[in-house]
Amino acid sequence: MKMKIIILTLFVFAGSTCLKAQYVNIPDSNFRKALEIQLIGCFNAAGQLDTSCVTVKTINSLFLQYKNIVSIEGIEYFPKLTYLNVSFNQIKSVSKLPDSLQSLYLSTNQITQFLFPLPDSLKYFACNANYGLKSLPALPSKLISLECSGDSLYTLPFLPSSLEHLSCTQTQLTFLPALPASIKELWCAGNNITNLPTLPFGIKEIDAAFNKLSTLPTLPLSLKILYCRYNLFSSLPTMPDSLESLLCEENSLTSLPALPVTLIQLNCSGNPLGNLPPLPPKLNHLECRQINMTTLPTLPDSMMYLYISDNPITCIPYLPSKMQYFDFQGTLINCVPNSPANCQYYPSTIGTCNPTNNANHCQSYPQIYGFVYNDNNSNGTFDSGDVPRSNIRVKLSNGMYGYSNDSGYFNLTTDTIGSFTIDVTPPPFYSQLPISNVHNFTSYTDVVYDTFALQPTLIIDSIAIHITPLQPRARPGFDFTYAVQWHNAGTTLLNVGIKVKYDSSRLVYDSSSVAGISVIGDSIFLSSGNILQGQLQGFKSYFHLKPTSVIGDKLRANATAKTATVSGYDTTITPISGSYDPNSKQSTPNITPTQIAAGGYIEYLIHFQNTGTDTAFDIVIADTLSPRLRSNFLQVIQASHPCSTTLGGGIVTFKFLNINLPDSNTNLLKSKGYVRFRIKPDSTLVLGDSVGNKCSIYFDYNTPFTTNTTQTHIFANVLPLSLLNYTAKLKDKNHVVNEWTTVNEVNTSYFNVQRGKSSRDFLAIGKVNVQGRSASIKSYNYTDEISYTVGEKLYYRLEIIDRDGKKIYSPTQQVVMTNGGFISIYPNPAHEVVTVAGSGIKTVNIADNTGRLMMSKEVLNSNKVNLRINALTKGLYILKVVTATNETTTEKLIVE
Repeated sequence: MKMKIIILTLFVFAGSTCLKAQYVNIPDSNFRKALEIQLIGCFNAAGQLDTSCVTVKTINSLFLQYKNIVSIEGIEYFPKLTYLNVSFNQIKSVSKLPDSLQSLYLSTNQITQFLFPLPDSLKYFACNANYGLKSLPALPSKLISLECSGDSLYTLPFLPSSLEHLSCTQTQLTFLPALPASIKELWCAGNNITNLPTLPFGIKEIDAAFNKLSTLPTLPLSLKILYCRYNLFSSLPTMPDSLESLLCEENSLTSLPALPVTLIQLNCSGNPLGNLPPLPPKLNHLECRQINMTTLPTLPDSMMYLYISDNPITCIPYLPSKMQYFDFQGTLINCVPNSPANCQYYPSTIGTCNPTNNANHCQSYPQIYGFVYNDNNSNGTFDSGDVPRSNIRVKLSNGMYGYSNDSGYFNLTTDTIGSFTIDVTPPPFYSQLPISNVHNFTSYTDVVYDTFALQPTLIIDSIAIHITPLQPRARPGFDFTYAVQWHNAGTTLLNVGIKVKYDSSRLVYDSSSVAGISVIGDSIFLSSGNILQGQLQGFKSYFHLKPTSVIGDKLRANATAKTATVSGYDTTITPISGSYDPNSKQSTPNITPTQIAAGGYIEYLIHFQNTGTDTAFDIVIADTLSPRLRSNFLQVIQASHPCSTTLGGGIVTFKFLNINLPDSNTNLLKSKGYVRFRIKPDSTLVLGDSVGNKCSIYFDYNTPFTTNTTQTHIFANVLPLSLLNYTAKLKDKNHVVNEWTTVNEVNTSYFNVQRGKSSRDFLAIGKVNVQGRSASIKSYNYTDEISYTVGEKLYYRLEIIDRDGKKIYSPTQQVVMTNGGFISIYPNPAHEVVTVAGSGIKTVNIADNTGRLMMSKEVLNSNKVNLRINALTKGLYILKVVTATNETTTEKLIVE
């Protein structure tokens, strides 16, 4: 009996449950399968949904993206549903939705219509990318966000007063309805809209790009983001003070309004703007590609990303320290004023501006221009009777020096902003007025102008004269020129007579550059008349060297300037040789310790010639002075053309700007130039020491010509021999050939060929006797038989022994052993340019000590490659050379 009662009770309970269940069909099988996964136990065996299931009654969110759903019929049975996302399906129409729904996402379906109104409770509605959807149903009154971008809408329904976000990009809209006052964000890019409605007071963001707008309504003060690119704007309204981002590229803007101080991002590329207005202090992202900009305003300290590609801009202002990326592709920029530590550049090969790469003469730092003149009447004003004064040293308090040119002008650049004192070093018998000036620079673009008057301190007569050959060597049968220059170095008016004595046995006089020249015997005479105090005068005399002149002989000439009370004198010696490198450097060959102690100078003469195929507009000579020279005792003597001279960081720079030097094929005579200067050697030099020096010559800032290295030896007595050249190179895998040429072997005894495995430790490996006492050119060679491993480095030099035991040494030659030939790398350490010489060079790479590639250059089976390394910071690098036969040589390179 008890068992029957239990069974009856179970039956009654089961019957009551079945009576409560309400099953409905879900027509779309994919929709049903997706629900079955999330609503476990709410479907019967026939696949029907039990609407009385607790989960169905209580679930509030459904995420059903990417399920291939065609219809969501049946969604109305979820009474508590507030969030529904069925984006990325194949839904074609929208059936009745739950009245509880607040967020509905239908993007990227195939919807063409809504069969029922949207629920009044809906706040967030997205139906983007339904390409067949041409209209929307009425929008609920509580709607906060509407996204319908990518639909085929021609119009929008009335926008409810609660709407804060509207996104309707890339539709067919030609206009927008009135915007409610609640709108905070408006995205309507990619339409055919011709006008925007009145913008609400509180709107913060607008994206109206890719439309047909030609005007904008008044922009509210609340606006922070404005994207209006790719429209038809020729002007923009006043920007609100709250604006942080402005993207207005690809319009027809010819100017920009004043930019608010709050602006962080600006992109105005593709407009015919020309130059930009002042940039706001918080701007950190600027894009202004293709706007025909020629100058860039001062960059704020906040700037991090700068894109100015495809503009005819040549110079840029100082780069802030926060810079991360700088794109200047397609511009005329050759260098940057400074290099922020973490900045990446595109193109990546760019160096900081210096006199050897600044082809556009960009101002990198504050500048001081000035004028120095002889104030002969001591009235403090440049007037009649006063004379511009050349080669006067001008000094900045940061250690930078400059020199006035032939017109009395100088130009100095500071190395930072701040306070600087400038003064001049007056010549003998003069003092300067003012004594000095102080300038406080607050901007990197500051420029000031100073004038210094040189006023006489006593009455004295003084005259100086210089004679300089216009080419470093004379060639039999070719033209030869002397440049003569003199100036009144005293404080009185002088009447000067000039005499130039030349080697008439070898030279035939042709003409001179001034009238009034007379030639008597082996001398040229000129009466220059009265010369004002400080005045500079000069002329050139043109000769040709007789074809019978003997190679190895020397031309001697001297010049005298004479007045009734004083005279000046100078002399010069030029070797006669065959062909030679016209870009070369000469120095005083020897100096004694006694001369050094007495304040003697080493004199340098740099010759240059345009051997190219077109006019050289600018020429820059960069001379890195040896640490054995006292750079603060440099004096500029003479230059062939107007020249600006500066000295800083141990580098003296001679800038011949706008020299317009013709090429040697067009005008051989006028294709040449020179500069002459002198400098005191270090007082600690002793017998046996030597001072080496060479320079780089830039023609229009192309890859420079590197001159020969001059050597000035410290000896008690001058050795007469001149070593014209010396080389050491690998002949084959077991022989290194040493070759050298000398002239004037009057007192030489023999040569020791020396070899070492470093540039300091040498052993003699062979002795070569001189060919006899003679002044003519002699050639020698010595072959060293070796065994080596690939990659090994050997160093060679000559020890030249005089008859009385004195000796001098040639420059050191480095030979790197390879299977196919030798590789030579110089100078090392290097500063501006490093040269790789050898046979069959294909690739040269420079990497830092972490292996990161810093520079690479590919050539076609070259024997010499010059690499400009001025963009590299000081330190140790690895230089790798690959030859045409794929042999690799690796060498450590020190950049100073």
